[in-house]
Amino acid sequence: WALASLRRISQAAADAPGDLMVLTPDPDRLEDADERLVIRDPQMIEAIEAVCEDLDRRPSPARGALRMTLWGGGALAAAAAALFWLAPMAAERMAPLIPAEQERALGEAARDQAVRVMFPRGARRCDAPEGVAALNAMVARLSSAANLHVPINAAVYRSDQVNAFAAPGGYVLVLSALLEQASGPDEVAAVLAHELGHVALRHQLRDMLRGAGSTALIGMMF
Repeated sequence: WALASLRRISQAAADAPGDLMVLTPDPDRLEDADERLVIRDPQMIEAIEAVCEDLDRRPSPARGALRMTLWGGGALAAAAAALFWLAPMAAERMAPLIPAEQERALGEAARDQAVRVMFPRGARRCDAPEGVAALNAMVARLSSAANLHVPINAAVYRSDQVNAFAAPGGYVLVLSALLEQASGPDEVAAVLAHELGHVALRHQLRDMLRGAGSTALIGMMF
């Protein structure tokens, strides 16, 4: 043990140095140190007290605060790197590896959840044969040029919102207000093409994987 690192543990020994001395080489832990040396030889105690001037000095509170700050800053930096770099990178790598069947299962669950959230009183799906046939024909024309890895399952729901969105696995939901306010089929086709682009590039699947990874990382940190 280095003489400069020695600290006296027993406070009573400081009052009766010729009786007993308990030492540790870890000045930062003191009372809960793993290593201790008990000395009862008065001559050895006197010799150690003569050459070790810092036997009874305690760690500086500022040093402990600095250490905690450094550890805390390092932990926050690691957490930020994991959330904003590791999770997105893992999602980008994993998304193309998920089989189409599993992607469709995830997409079906996401679609059903979105419908429940958007229509808490019950969804009204537009199922008139002429409208369904027109929508399917448009989707078929767009899909033939998109080189999709999954078939498209498109549906229209009655809503006052002008919107459309896609879920993983080829599920596309169109809200009726968008059709009513569109100036013609070309505008509807442009919106559908945009949503099919999300399906082709697996954007929603990547978002789900990124969210799941971030949640897992946050849970691990806590």
